[in-house]
Amino acid sequence: MSLKLDLLSLWMPEFIIRKEIEYIAKITIGELDKLIMENAPSKSKSLKKPKLDGNSMNMRMEMSSAHENRVKLLIQVLGRDKAIQMSREALFSTGQELGFQLKGRLGVGDNLAELVKAARILYKVLGIDFKVKTTENGTTLVVNRCQLASYYSPDTCLVLSATDEGVVQGLNPHLSMSFNKRIAAGSPCCLAPITGVGGMR
Repeated sequence: MSLKLDLLSLWMPEFIIRKEIEYIAKITIGELDKLIMENAPSKSKSLKKPKLDGNSMNMRMEMSSAHENRVKLLIQVLGRDKAIQMSREALFSTGQELGFQLKGRLGVGDNLAELVKAARILYKVLGIDFKVKTTENGTTLVVNRCQLASYYSPDTCLVLSATDEGVVQGLNPHLSMSFNKRIAAGSPCCLAPITGVGGMR
């Protein structure tokens, strides 16, 4: 059991939240920019670098607006299906690496309770409220509020949610999570079944 994991899952100072938003923005926007450079280098000049300053809410707005603009551009260049597929693959890998880093930094163990604490830290950074429900039908992550959803189109949410799905795999390679409902697509909440929980210690 990690004391750092316990403390940060309960309370996180604003300066740490801002620092983490800056890092997440850098790696996720960087992946989308890489795809744009590879597929439409002339279009990359029109992209504005987000101003990641001010409070955490403003930083989230800037980050999510940058995500939205880049996904829209990729869809224009590649077509919707190809853009979403390529972007999701890239951001899933980014999420895996982020989850692996979190596991090492916070000392996350191989049980569901510690994975949920790690997810709570990450989602606190992103302005997302969630709970995990376990019933006889399985385990599901339920997001009731997401600050990012206000700035995302359904397609951008579909792309960026691959990062979250990758994070779970990075935290525990025996688990997988996949969103099947999203607030940005009009659902009252986001739902993501988590599979493999039965095999956790």
